[in-house]
Amino acid sequence: MPRVEEVYRRAVPVTAVMVNVKNSERFFVQEGEFRNVPAGTLISEGMVSENYDFFLISQQSNRGSTVPNHYRVIYSESKLEEEALEELIFGQCFNYVNWTGSIKVPAILQYAKKCAKFTAEVFEKGEVPEEMRGKPYYV
Repeated sequence: MPRVEEVYRRAVPVTAVMVNVKNSERFFVQEGEFRNVPAGTLISEGMVSENYDFFLISQQSNRGSTVPNHYRVIYSESKLEEEALEELIFGQCFNYVNWTGSIKVPAILQYAKKCAKFTAEVFEKGEVPEEMRGKPYYV
């Protein structure tokens, strides 16, 4: 009989996506004058490689130029199609709690950043309080 860990390992396919939020690329639409592309714009052909990567503009900008995020799939066990993954990532930009619109990065990345900052602040103070050690947000 297989161990429980082996069953779960086989049951859940993994996809790893690398995100670059600091790009020099900018995209514009020419409608008489140049304007920022609208939120939800996906560039998955021409400007990207053939290796399953894409640019996504997840929020509208009224000042300055929008900066797209560059997503690159670096590992995938799942049979998730490219379009489904792109929709999933864009949908995650709307899942940040207490924010009514979209944010620049998917919510799960924003939460990871918050968790890392919080953990760094706790470790900076030295000893971790005993009551925090059993909390789910303490990693």
